[in-house]
Amino acid sequence: MKLPILLSALLLSATPAIAQFDRDNNCIKNKASEIQKYEKQYQMAYQEVLKPENTVSMARQMEEAGRISKDLSQAEKNGIAYKFITDELTRIKRNIEASKTYPDCSELQGGKG
Repeated sequence: MKLPILLSALLLSATPAIAQFDRDNNCIKNKASEIQKYEKQYQMAYQEVLKPENTVSMARQMEEAGRISKDLSQAEKNGIAYKFITDELTRIKRNIEASKTYPDCSELQGGKG
């Protein structure tokens, strides 16, 4: 099943370019390529994660993990899973947009980074 792997990858990349973030200089190394990479991953995940069969699968996983009550109807479970997924996608998109506000480290180092 692709969904657990895809969602895991999506959540792990929730803070785009963080591995490339230079806290000392408050910049992102290879900013354009890092942001482009995360935007591409986001778009691929967005298309895959929002398929109805994947929402049902996520609801089942959330129920198994105890995050959704077994007493709810399937429609209610699917709604909770869908909201969780879309909230995560929204958060990731916001993080991508926030990353765009930081300069590329090479800009701060006069093109030497």
